[in-house]
Amino acid sequence: MKKLSFIPILLFVLFSCSPDEERQAPTNTVQTTTPEPVVVQYTLTVTVSEGGSVTDGGIFDDGTELTITATPDEGYAFVGWEGSTATEENLTITLNSNQDYQALFELIPQTLKDRLIEIGYNLPKENPKQELIAASSVPQELINDFFEVQSSLNSTIGGYDNYLMVIWDTNENSQNVIDKLKDLRFNESEGWASVEELGLSCLTGNLWYGPGEPDEHDICINSYEWFLNPQFNNHPQQNQKSLDTYHMYAHEYFHAYQGRSYLDKNLNEDAPTWWIEGAALYFQNLWMLQNYSKFSKLSGLNYERELTNNGRSQAENYKSFKRIFQGIEEGRGSINENWYLTSLEESYQTRDNNTQTFVEIVVAYLAYITSPKIAMIKILEDGYDLGFEGSFVKHTGLTYQEFYEDFNNFMRSENPNSDPPLGMFIKGDINEYADFWDIKVKTQ
Repeated sequence: MKKLSFIPILLFVLFSCSPDEERQAPTNTVQTTTPEPVVVQYTLTVTVSEGGSVTDGGIFDDGTELTITATPDEGYAFVGWEGSTATEENLTITLNSNQDYQALFELIPQTLKDRLIEIGYNLPKENPKQELIAASSVPQELINDFFEVQSSLNSTIGGYDNYLMVIWDTNENSQNVIDKLKDLRFNESEGWASVEELGLSCLTGNLWYGPGEPDEHDICINSYEWFLNPQFNNHPQQNQKSLDTYHMYAHEYFHAYQGRSYLDKNLNEDAPTWWIEGAALYFQNLWMLQNYSKFSKLSGLNYERELTNNGRSQAENYKSFKRIFQGIEEGRGSINENWYLTSLEESYQTRDNNTQTFVEIVVAYLAYITSPKIAMIKILEDGYDLGFEGSFVKHTGLTYQEFYEDFNNFMRSENPNSDPPLGMFIKGDINEYADFWDIKVKTQ
């Protein structure tokens, strides 16, 4: 038997390839991306202290240059930046790190003068804030009277804020008066508790300056008893009592007008007493003669001598004093032919009390040689800046002493029975001669 031999057979599988594929080597493809650049950012934090505002901070790219601005509120000043030594309100910075800045402000210290100017203390206005506080025993009719008269005075001389009329009576009827004056801190250092302790007078100022705003008031304080018997002259007629009351209203409000131009200064310490009192008398009589017919309570008073504050017309008063100084008429107390206007009349401490009705003639003479506007307005306009005497010289061309000499000579010359020269006592609308609404106070 033959043995069979196993011959391995190799099977070849032939793949057919194209010629191009035979020449091209295989490749591996790797996909790559370019990384985004890293942006560095920083935070700018901006805050503000009380008293102003500042532009916002935020998040900004490294190297950003920007400017932040601090803006102070009214009454405040910018003082610097916490986080920088810069002192300008505009701070330019370059951000290369997180940065914090705070705008710093401080309250501007105000002088009393600046504060009073800011609130319009020295400016006349329509519809001013004025008030009357009366004891519970005071009748409404009297209160209505005051506001009727005050409205006329405001329209003539200008309305000034915070003018307060006070009418007090017994303590049990005056609690509201006490409360009001306590609220205003009136004479609080004296520790008073009753109306009798106040040392009341009309007109008195109430002007303090401390924390907060100044409490600026002119306060006219009188007792109810005075209104029942004005001047304590025992005039029985109601129209005469009303006349005396209205004269008081006009006189004291004119004093308030005079003082407003002096702001934080004391008019009584600078202006001569003969002008302070004389101008108030001059004005009140002119105002009354112009306006008396508007008031029903003055019905029956039709003659000039009845309407002035001393029972004689201004012309009669003028002639009488001329006769006294010329030795023709008997004097009135210390006012006689040997009396002369001197510097003694410049102070309340040294003045002759007998001249209270006479100083109106002095101011009338001043108005005559200059004008009513100069006598009652222009001198006040420059009084704060130049001092009253400096303003007097500017507007009259005379020193006090020269004025006194001229006045004394004038009163002792010419016929004492002649009418006053034109321009001494004006007639008609006061504001046609002296526009009180146009006052422009100069304060350096």
